[in-house]
Formats: sequence, C-alpha cells, structure tokens
Amino acid sequence: MDLLTDLTPAQREAVMHVDGPLLVLAGAGSGKTRVITRRVAYLISQGVRPWEILAITFTNKAAEEMRSRIAALVEPRGLTVATFHSFCARVLRMHADLVGLNPAFVIYATAEQKRAMKQAIESCGLDTTNWTPDKMCGRVSHMKNRLETAEECAKTAGGDFSGQCLTRIYTAYEKVLRDNHALDFDDLLMVTARALRDQAEFRNVLADRYKYILIDEYQDTNEAQYLIAS
Repeated sequence: MDLLTDLTPAQREAVMHVDGPLLVLAGAGSGKTRVITRRVAYLISQGVRPWEILAITFTNKAAEEMRSRIAALVEPRGLTVATFHSFCARVLRMHADLVGLNPAFVIYATAEQKRAMKQAIESCGLDTTNWTPDKMCGRVSHMKNRLETAEECAKTAGGDFSGQCLTRIYTAYEKVLRDNHALDFDDLLMVTARALRDQAEFRNVLADRYKYILIDEYQDTNEAQYLIAS
C-alpha cells in the first residue's frame, strides 16, 4: 500500500517529516491518528528500526487501535505503542535498579488507593469524615502531577492547620505504599518524570532506545507527561 496516496498535502508533509520536532494542529476527526500511524510506517520504510520508535496515546483503546492500524501497514516487531501510564510502568520495571524500586512493585488501582489513603488518614489520628479519602487522593494526585514529593510538600506547607494535615497525610500515604511495594497511577508518571529529569543514567538509557517519539493528543499532557515527552 502506498502510504501517501490518500493523504492531503498537509498530512503528507507531516508523515514524511523524519528528524526534528513536529507539531500537528488539527481538529477532531481530521485524521490525526492516521498521520501518526502512517508516519510510524513511513519512518520504518526509511530504515528506522521499529524498536527506536515510541508512540504514545492516552487510553488503552486508542493504543490498541493505533497498534492494529500500524500492523496493517508494516511489520511492527519491537515497536512500542502504549499509554503514558503503561509505558512508565514498563520502563520502571525494566530499570528499577536505576530508580530505587523493587521491580515486582504492584500498581494500586482506584479502590486500593482509597483504602491506602484511609489507612494513612487514620494513622495520623484524623477523622476520615472530615478528611475523606476521595478528597485527599485528589489533593495528593494534584501534587504528584506537579512532581511534588511529600518531603517537598512539607517544606512549602506553611503553618496553617490544613497544610500541616495534608503534609502528614501525604507522608503517611507514601509510607503505606512503600510498605506494600506499591505505586499508584500518579507515581508511575512522577517517578519516571523525576528520574528523567534528575538521573542521567536513566535518561541516557531511554534516549539511546527511543529516537522517535510520537504523541497523540499532545495538548492534553500534564506537567509530568510533558517532562517525560520532552
């Protein structure tokens, strides 16, 4: 199949772009996924090795569709198509020694995260009616998406009661996770992003592997995802 035949001139230009950054601005239903899948196929046709390409999207369904569409065009052996979270989980397990993790860590889904948060709140001697696990999970998630650890939160909390309690809860929650060799979904992004930012060896390992990174719906990235992508 000719990879360029049914593309518009703008799509064709994007697909044929090989080296250097490229931002595609397009509305819903305008063929953004088509451009990404064709560009992956085009890169491989130009001699780029599939395992040097990383394609990231935001949902498992979208990743599966992208994977299927690429496989219909080229042999994708070694190609990585994943969500941000699944990609981070993969590289953290592969390089756990570089980031100080147990490679057999478990990933807490929402229900497990709320149970861990409830345990943390109670361990601080606080009432889970006033300090609800739902609300505290949201507050901690917000800080993790800004790449703030519990220790950093403690330094900026100030002297107000609410800030001090949040710091205590965040710290206790992290202890619950550590004791169970667990990460939550926000940790997958935060640990990866901070390691890429702060640890040259981890950054170099991934940079040597992935030469071409393609991201669907790039405008939806948060701070942690932006750092991972850049």
